[in-house]
Amino acid sequence: MIQKLLSKVRSRTQRIKSKNFLQLENNYQSQQKVQTREEKEYQQALYQNKSIIRSFIFGEPEQLTLLRKCVQQDRCPEKVLEYSEQAIWELYCKKDYSNVISCVEAVFPYVEREFSKDNMSIGHISLIMAESCLIQGDYVRTILYLNEAEDSFFLNEEELSEYETFMKYYYSLKIGQLYNKLNMIDKSFFYAVLCLKTKKLSFLQKLPPCQLILNYYVTKKDLKEATDFGNAILKSLSFNNLLQKCKPQEIESMCEIYKIMIDLEKNQQRQYVLIDQFLLLLSIIKSNDQNLIEMLNKQKLKIQEDLNNYKDLLNVLGFYGQKAKLEAYPEQKQQQK
Repeated sequence: MIQKLLSKVRSRTQRIKSKNFLQLENNYQSQQKVQTREEKEYQQALYQNKSIIRSFIFGEPEQLTLLRKCVQQDRCPEKVLEYSEQAIWELYCKKDYSNVISCVEAVFPYVEREFSKDNMSIGHISLIMAESCLIQGDYVRTILYLNEAEDSFFLNEEELSEYETFMKYYYSLKIGQLYNKLNMIDKSFFYAVLCLKTKKLSFLQKLPPCQLILNYYVTKKDLKEATDFGNAILKSLSFNNLLQKCKPQEIESMCEIYKIMIDLEKNQQRQYVLIDQFLLLLSIIKSNDQNLIEMLNKQKLKIQEDLNNYKDLLNVLGFYGQKAKLEAYPEQKQQQK
């Protein structure tokens, strides 16, 4: 009983550390990094284990040098796992995916041997590895490490749902997005729905999983469901204080939803309105995608021309239609006179 309780405490502590590592991404992006005690200790370990030969001659990153030494010297397993997660996350935030893979290859057999799959750090490392392998085009290992991340997620799902909603949202969304990129849309849909069940989500937080669900309907060619679902999202959308509240991932999802809905819409007048709204959104977020903006403006102009031609056609048809009716029924002509 005591052993089980201690295991739960360690697991919860590791989840909190994993959560802190996840939140580091914002620090790297904003360049306003405030170091915790664990980070300072990690940075000191990096400095102490530097190898000029490995760094300058072999081009090996200091993170990989540190992790190799930790495994070789068989240091405290908890400390090896902590350094591993932080080093791998640091390289991931820098988009250095090839060295992420090298670091995971160096430590994963060790940490997998020392810790059970219910440790959230194992799941976090597996998730980062899966995405890095996907970006590098290694689809076999992507699925392999995705399965590892799924195992870790489901072993902790109950406690994540109760205590760590941020991590439940992050894991379920990330797994769903990776399956979507692998075109495994049934699994992507499953995790998107699971993600939306996270407690106390804001509307903006719901946009990325909603995009996955919308993509699922479109791929399955359930266009009515896709149109109804997409319109429901856009009706709830507000551009007020967008830049202050929206994260890059949420803005990206918003843009993708608009692209899908513009393609789905058959009514030209409604399509024109959607394009107008999308162009407004792109101006608010200061988009530099000139090709997209130019394409939307051309599409808008084409619709405008079509609508004008359609209006002219209606006028012509109306005139000749009325003339035909008058010729067919002379009494109406007499009444109009």
